[in-house]
Amino acid sequence: MVQTRNINRSILITIIWVFGSIFFIQANSVNFAPVIANTIISGPAPNYPPDCTLNNNVFVSESTAGIKPVNYLVDNETAVMKGGNFGFFLQRENIMYYLKVGVLIFVPLAVIMFLLLVFLLRKEVGRRTVELNIEIEEHRKTLETVKSQQLKIMESSREIRLLLDSTAEGIYSINNMGNCTIVNKSALQMLGYTSESEMVGHNMHNLIHHTRSDGSAFSQEDCSINQTYLKGLSAHVQNEVFWRPDNTCFQVEYFSHPIIENGKAAGTVVTFWDITKRIKAEEELQKLNNELEYLVHLRTAELEEKVQKLNKNQKAMLYMIEDLNLITAELKAEREKLELTNKELDAFSYSVSHDLRSPLRAIHGFTEYLMEDNLHQLDDEGKRLLTLIRENTVKMEELITSILNLSRVSRTELRFCQVDMQATALSMFLEIATDDEKKEFELIIAPLPPAFCDSALIKQVWQNLIGNALKYSSKSETKKIEIGCFEGSEKLTYYVRDFGAGFDSNYKDKLFGAFQRLHKKGDFEGAGVGLAIVQRIINRHNGTVGADGDLNKGATFYFSLPKIN
Repeated sequence: MVQTRNINRSILITIIWVFGSIFFIQANSVNFAPVIANTIISGPAPNYPPDCTLNNNVFVSESTAGIKPVNYLVDNETAVMKGGNFGFFLQRENIMYYLKVGVLIFVPLAVIMFLLLVFLLRKEVGRRTVELNIEIEEHRKTLETVKSQQLKIMESSREIRLLLDSTAEGIYSINNMGNCTIVNKSALQMLGYTSESEMVGHNMHNLIHHTRSDGSAFSQEDCSINQTYLKGLSAHVQNEVFWRPDNTCFQVEYFSHPIIENGKAAGTVVTFWDITKRIKAEEELQKLNNELEYLVHLRTAELEEKVQKLNKNQKAMLYMIEDLNLITAELKAEREKLELTNKELDAFSYSVSHDLRSPLRAIHGFTEYLMEDNLHQLDDEGKRLLTLIRENTVKMEELITSILNLSRVSRTELRFCQVDMQATALSMFLEIATDDEKKEFELIIAPLPPAFCDSALIKQVWQNLIGNALKYSSKSETKKIEIGCFEGSEKLTYYVRDFGAGFDSNYKDKLFGAFQRLHKKGDFEGAGVGLAIVQRIINRHNGTVGADGDLNKGATFYFSLPKIN
């Protein structure tokens, strides 16, 4: 672009030079005749000394018609060089000739030169306009780039500011003169200032770090913060104080790090915390530690005294240990005996189950044979006796089954789980009640909470209690059974109430004994082991059983189980 400008400038200068040269040549050709003609031609030619023709200070004409010294030049006369001399044309014809030639040649040439100059100037103006537009566009793009960078810098500065003001730590920076350049909100709050202008530009040492905690002056040479930017070394201090405008101070812990620019420390950034509460807590903790050490000392002395007493009683404790070992051995022996007894019971149960039932099955089979094939050979007494034999074999079978069930309850391994007592009680009623009993009896079951127990054994409990209620209410006008629960803080008490035959309360202690009956066999059937089975099952669950009732007024049987969360 600069080279193009220089070329155009050279062209313009060349045109002006050519135009000037032509103008000068043309003017020299006419010898400025239009200017001096009226003055020289109008008068006679004066006579001058001969030597004046050789003098360069005079005008000399081509025709040597006359000479005029320079000193004699009149107004409107101009000296013109011609052939090394000064001269002028005195002939009017020559003057008019050169005037015509000048007009015909010089004026068109001047017009052409003027138009060429205008064209070049317009071209130069157009080119310059394009260049200016390009420069303006480049300048506009540069301005947009600068504005975009400024916006990014402003956004970055805003984010940095938000980050600084969002920290709980106090943060400020100083330049290498010790004057504050940046301070965040936490620092303002801790130091007791409301505006950045109160700190920015001020010497921070003189503002907040001028005095020690004991009131003595704190010089800038001793200040670790100032030494950070002077020596370029970081510092960590936690035993100094910062001062507020109201002349109060607080203990601080701070880190100071140098701000490195071009390999040199240009300032310092300081991060600090108010540790007044922490120091107070440490003092309280130290006080507690001292108290604990004192208490430990006292406790140690007491323990030593007790240890001495224990040492004195060591022999007695050894004797006690020997006694415990002896008791343990005895318990072990008893346990072995119990295991042997259980094995014998198992053998007995097996014997009852197989050896006793076999003859009963034989007797029952023979009576069936006699009843079917030889009944016509027996008289009435024989038939009665045969019927008694048959009924007693059935009772004996039931008795053996009851004994086995009672024995099995005591030896069955408990498997605890959470049992839905509401569903279990209802299912047992539906299982053991006949179709007629389901129609005749009114069953009321209150909400029953679940229990943690052995599911199979607890079913036997409900089966026996509900079965007794059905049996002993069968001859009563009020056929109604109520089932409910009383929930205590430590146990759950379930009950089954009927409105049947009841029992004499004077004999209720015998209710849960094996083979104990409070009613005649002819009134209600049964072997008398159902309630005994209930008691053994509940005892194995660490529970209790009980009963309340009056004769012909019904009875209530209940059992309690531990409440387990």
